[in-house]
Amino acid sequence: MIKLDLHTHSIISPDGGLTEAHYKRVLTQGALDCLAITDHNDITFAQMMWQRFGKKIIVGEEITTSEGEMIGLFLKNGYLLSFNKLSFHSFIVVILI
Repeated sequence: MIKLDLHTHSIISPDGGLTEAHYKRVLTQGALDCLAITDHNDITFAQMMWQRFGKKIIVGEEITTSEGEMIGLFLKNGYLLSFNKLSFHSFIVVILI
């Protein structure tokens, strides 16, 4: 069984607080096998952690839209999107490979 968390916020999100040391501890002590860092409208910290921890980190982003927020995973670039014509429930997962 793979243990993972697909929605975490680092110190760069206003409602986050996880530091590099926190992520390292969780991954090296076996609490999780993999996790997504999904800061608000920013992937810089997630990219930095991916460079340090490789495949154990999923680069994600909690993207603000006109209809609410959504989670993007496996991102290479940050996305600031506007979905005026689409209706979203509070969260959906977008996987871009």
